[in-house]
Amino acid sequence: MPVTTSSTTNSSSKPTRQPSSRPDWVETETGNKVSRRAQLHGTQHITLGGRCVISPGVCIRGDLVRSSPPSATTTTTTTSSTQPQPTDKEPPAKPKKPPPTISVSLGRYVILSPHCTLKPPFRPSSSGASGTYLPLRIADHVLVHPHASISAASIGSHTVIGSHATLQSMCILKDSCTVLPGSVVPAGM
Repeated sequence: MPVTTSSTTNSSSKPTRQPSSRPDWVETETGNKVSRRAQLHGTQHITLGGRCVISPGVCIRGDLVRSSPPSATTTTTTTSSTQPQPTDKEPPAKPKKPPPTISVSLGRYVILSPHCTLKPPFRPSSSGASGTYLPLRIADHVLVHPHASISAASIGSHTVIGSHATLQSMCILKDSCTVLPGSVVPAGM
């Protein structure tokens, strides 16, 4: 923010801050507070439960979504010439829009401290050639301290994750857990 000083020659005057024309935080209708300096990728795949705080430097990877299964090929059957053909042309059926996929879901009162990273867990396929991303679900009343890296499948309510902690892919934390600073929770635990 710009700092200005008054034009008087009094040496005891202190610099005053001018208010910014654009606030550093965005507040949603449900009371979520999101820093403008947070990185939210794929916002259409991220849900916030309400009263969440997303601090500056937080990175949420909502763009890593579950790939849709390959659509089944439809087989066409030929009709014999003895069956009557319909004379009215029916309008073609509109393809249904698939429901939106949620990649990261945060519950109520989740606080993400500066510079932590949330990424949906990756599950490799049985053949090992590829895999898919599954949803990351964080329940209510969760505190994530700075520089934590999370790729868990789910985190229960009333959980505290320490600074510089790492939750690897597909791990599950139940309710009322505390992960100490610098801890590593291995994949699949």
